[in-house]
Amino acid sequence: MKSSNTSACRPWSIAATVLLASMGSANAASWTQDFSTCSNGAKVSNSGAYSAWDPCGSGTTTDVRVGAVATSGSTAISASVYSWGGGGLGVVNVNEDPNATGPHAVDSYGGIDALVLNFASTVSLSSFQIGWNGTDNSYNGYNDSDISVYAWTGTAANGPTTYNKSDSSWKLIGDYFDVGASNNSSGNLVAGGSAGVSTTTFSSYWLISAMGNSDSKIDAFKLLSVSGMTSTPPTGVPEPGSIALLGLGALGMLAVRRKTTANR
Repeated sequence: MKSSNTSACRPWSIAATVLLASMGSANAASWTQDFSTCSNGAKVSNSGAYSAWDPCGSGTTTDVRVGAVATSGSTAISASVYSWGGGGLGVVNVNEDPNATGPHAVDSYGGIDALVLNFASTVSLSSFQIGWNGTDNSYNGYNDSDISVYAWTGTAANGPTTYNKSDSSWKLIGDYFDVGASNNSSGNLVAGGSAGVSTTTFSSYWLISAMGNSDSKIDAFKLLSVSGMTSTPPTGVPEPGSIALLGLGALGMLAVRRKTTANR
């Protein structure tokens, strides 16, 4: 009995498989959005007026709007975004006085504050950088900087119907403790620190929130920048050379199959 030559078709099969896979794959573009360029001391946006979210900041992408949300227990409360220039973006909720002396940060005092980032396309975060924070700069009881990151995984065409993190449409991506220079993050006592985000989740809506955990400390930080990747759809249309290579691969496999059948 003659041996089979079916193994000879494997190179053709592998090449065709790889080519097909590459034709359907998506590309990812990296970017960083810098919020330190926003006007110092300026009120950026109000809670509830999400159509007027301000696209402040600069970087390799400007397709992001910023909003503020806060919760007291399970109840959503009004909040606004404030920019502190090189210090980063903070939040002032309805239980806080924007005219009083204070960090006016994303914090867990008088409610759990969060910044909402709404991107024009689906993105995956890879890191974030904070400026002023309670870990490095303890001030009037603001003495911690535990941070939580959430991504919206809902399916509603118009985006989230709630920005309460307890809703199942918000997926916890990670908790990051004591983010700041003193925990070996990058930066210094003024610039704060950074944390890497490890996730395969892509979304147009992200929450960067004070954690407000039960360690008897008040979390507080200001957001300087976020980095990530934007998912771009595959072209879906193969080039003529790719089509020709696939055709040759198919002919090669057919020829080997016929020869194998004849030799049995």
